[in-house]
Order: sequence, then C-alpha cells, then structure tokens
Amino acid sequence: MRKLTSRDDRREAQYLRDALVGGEVPATLKLEADGSFGVWVHAQTDMPLAEELLSAFVTDPRDPRIAELAARAGVTRRAITAEEREAQRRQERAASEQQRARTAPAIGTVTLGLIALSGMVAYFTKVGELYSELFGFDWSAILHGEWWRLVLPVFYHIGWMHLIFNLMWVHQLGSAIEYHFRSRYLLLQVIVFGVGGVLAEGFISRHSAMGLSGVVYGLLGFVWVRGRLDPRSPIVPAQSTVVIMLVWMLLGFAGVIRMANWAHAGGLVLGMVWGAVSAGFARHRAA
Repeated sequence: MRKLTSRDDRREAQYLRDALVGGEVPATLKLEADGSFGVWVHAQTDMPLAEELLSAFVTDPRDPRIAELAARAGVTRRAITAEEREAQRRQERAASEQQRARTAPAIGTVTLGLIALSGMVAYFTKVGELYSELFGFDWSAILHGEWWRLVLPVFYHIGWMHLIFNLMWVHQLGSAIEYHFRSRYLLLQVIVFGVGGVLAEGFISRHSAMGLSGVVYGLLGFVWVRGRLDPRSPIVPAQSTVVIMLVWMLLGFAGVIRMANWAHAGGLVLGMVWGAVSAGFARHRAA
C-alpha cells in the first residue's frame, strides 16, 4: 500500500478516494498523525493511474471525469451497504429461527389436537365400522342444521392404514406450518381445506369424503406453491414427496385405488391457491 496524497479536509480526501475507487483503483482513507487525511492506494501497479487522477483533481476539483468516477463509487458504496444490511437481517432471522427451534415443541398444539380428535373418533367408531350414517354427506340435512356433516367427516377414518397414513402426513406438514406460520394459521387452513374437500366430494361425486386426506393435500398444495413462488418460504417440500402424492391421487382417479378423489383434488387446489396468494403477500411485504 502506497500513500498518494493527504488533505486537510476530510470531505475533499473522501471525494478523491471515491474518484479512485470509481476508476477501479482500490484505495483507503486514513487519519494521519498530523490530523490530515491520507489517501492510500492498495497496489503499486495502480499508482500511475492514481497519480493521473490526482493531477486532474488538483488542476480542477470539479473536473467532470473526477465527478463521474466519484459518483460511480458512491452508488457502489450504497449498494454494498444495502447488501450488508440485508445480510445482517438474514443473519438475525437465522439466529431467531435457531432460538425458536431450540425451544419449539416436537408437535404443535393444533396438530396434536387433530391427531387426538382423529384417534378419539377412531376409537368410538371402531375405525370406521360404526356410525357411518352420522358422518355421510347429506346437503339437505346440512341445510336443516346438521352442520357437523361438514366437519366431522374429516376425523372419520375407515381402517387403520387410512388413519395412520393421514396422521403421519398431518404430523409432518401440520407441525411445520404451525411452527413457521402459527397455530391459528394452521387451524384456519384445516377448516378451509377440510370443508372444501367434503363439499367437493359431495357435490361432484355424490359420495361422502372421509378422513384427513383433503386436509393433507391442501397442506401439501400450500407448501408446494408457496415454496415455488416465494424464495424466502420457510417450508419447501422435496420434489419427490410432491411427485409421490400426485401419483397417488392420479391412481385414485384411474380407479386403481378406491378413495375420495375429489376431496383430494379439492383440498389440493385450495392449498395451491392459498400458497399463491400468501406468496404474493410475502413478496409485497419484502419489496
């Protein structure tokens, strides 16, 4: 590092240093022992250009070339400062997430409630062997006050595999969403996706949707689309997971596996729409 010159006025020295940096001559401003401000060039090979710019500056401090180079350095410095602030915000968010992760429960309150309620319904109905008439879709009965037919079918499972499969996905997806987006957010999604799936199956296929499958596909659609459209999304499902779930749904529509296809599709579409809208809001807040 070699000293180019020194100035008594800090602003003058900073202006010259900016002109050097704008001309791609790395330079540093240092406070000297006599109270002046020294302009130091980092590389010996840059000294000829630095001396040329210094000569132009001494001849005319308002030289257009010097002013342009100094302005260019100012823009670069502001950009770097903005990047540093953004990097600091990312570090603070990461530290906050780590702190939350250390204190977060293994399973969220709403997720645990869904699992517990499904388990209770499975116990009292002998896993779908009893009371199926109370959980079936009947629009006329719903209009006459039997509103539970929109909600309770979500917790009614037929067979152990049906129950275990859905609870496994609810635990995985629900816990992640509840952790990153809070419990009330997940609860609202469960209501929307669950009721939406029941209505889709009831009106389109004229059959009853049973189980949490519509909710599961809704949660999957949400994290999938949110992760695709929002680079900052805290949850991004593995592509293999999405493919497996979509293939599983298509096997149902193909008749290979008997299940509530329209409840799955309805939940998935609602989840994808929710994901797209929430990603748009997230990008707007970040702008």
